[in-house]
Amino acid sequence: PEVKVSMRTNTKQLDANSVEVVLSITIEAQSDKKPLFLVEVHQAGVFAVIGFNEAERGAIIGSYCPSILFPYAREAVSDLVIRGGMPVLLLQPVNFDAVYAQTLQGAGPGAAA
Repeated sequence: PEVKVSMRTNTKQLDANSVEVVLSITIEAQSDKKPLFLVEVHQAGVFAVIGFNEAERGAIIGSYCPSILFPYAREAVSDLVIRGGMPVLLLQPVNFDAVYAQTLQGAGPGAAA
């Protein structure tokens, strides 16, 4: 089967020190251009981010927080796929530090972190 995985994060400032981070994972599997399954998981957490400058705060929210949420989302995806009667699907670990760095490079100079 052909498996397509997409991941994204959304953040929402709750108050001066609290941020909600949502890690969304969507997996689509097809065989011979026929859909086998579609799984979408949203794993969220509320994080207190206190005592950091803006660059550090951006790195924590963009890298550290998603890396905390990922194992829970990974387990939920695996559980849903197995309960659906499909073979085991275990997502590979993600280096969120590298993803965040790549996002910053893609944003270009003058973009907000």
